[in-house]
Amino acid sequence: MKKPTRKQQKGYAVLCSVLVVVLLIMVFLPRMQHTHESSNHSQLKAVVERKTENGERKMESGKRRAESGERRSDNKPQGGVYRTSNRTNFSSRTSRKTDDFVIELNSADTAELRCLYGIGPVFAKRIVQYRNLLGGFFCKEQLLEVYGMDEDRYAGIVGHIVIDTTLVKKLAVNELSITELKRHPYLDFYQAKAIVDYRKNGKHYGSFDDLRMVDLIDDETVTKLKGYIQFN
Repeated sequence: MKKPTRKQQKGYAVLCSVLVVVLLIMVFLPRMQHTHESSNHSQLKAVVERKTENGERKMESGKRRAESGERRSDNKPQGGVYRTSNRTNFSSRTSRKTDDFVIELNSADTAELRCLYGIGPVFAKRIVQYRNLLGGFFCKEQLLEVYGMDEDRYAGIVGHIVIDTTLVKKLAVNELSITELKRHPYLDFYQAKAIVDYRKNGKHYGSFDDLRMVDLIDDETVTKLKGYIQFN
């Protein structure tokens, strides 16, 4: 057997080097890929865990705030809404329309009035405007005087309202001017003028019998005004 030439020896050496490199690549490349994938997976897992933890903390915080709000609303009535049951939830308009609750008509705002069944923003605004003209409601039936109010709508809300008559503003019949008196829905300009003219003659109103002495003031008007006249 011939001894390999120097050129052949160099070729063998190069071939062996290539084989070693290939073997090293085959051995270490899968490990490097696995390490890289594991690192990426660990980073992704850490991000997901952080977001999950943040979401859970937010949910827990929101739950605590909601529970705190329910405890406050159970213990403290707001505005014109009077609670009749501790289990009643007033957190939405729907629950207010269906649960057992009562609204004080002379202090409720439009938002609270909208909790009444069949009362939307338009009707709530009309009720408040008419209440301001009257000086306050003296009886529930006066709601039927609100423009557009019918018997069916009234029947649906009458059981959920109460009236505090101490909140009604009175008409000082011995002091008010024609302009001030005629603003009341139960008096027109001519009736207001007749009331003031009666005073100009040096007369003083002391009772409803005196008011009946005025021209244009009939028994029906006196009956309507009984909750609003103040004699002083």
